[in-house]
Amino acid sequence: MSSLHGRVVPAAAVFLAFDQARYLTDIQLIVDAGLSAKA
Repeated sequence: MSSLHGRVVPAAAVFLAFDQARYLTDIQLIVDAGLSAKA
C-alpha cells in the first residue's frame, strides 16, 4: 500500500500542477485578447 501511495501522490501532484498551469495560461490568453480588442 505504501509503495503504491508513494507513486500515486507525486503523479497526482504533477498532473494538478500541469492542469493549473494550463488554466493560468488560458486566463492569460483571454486577458491578452481582451486588451488587444480594447486597444
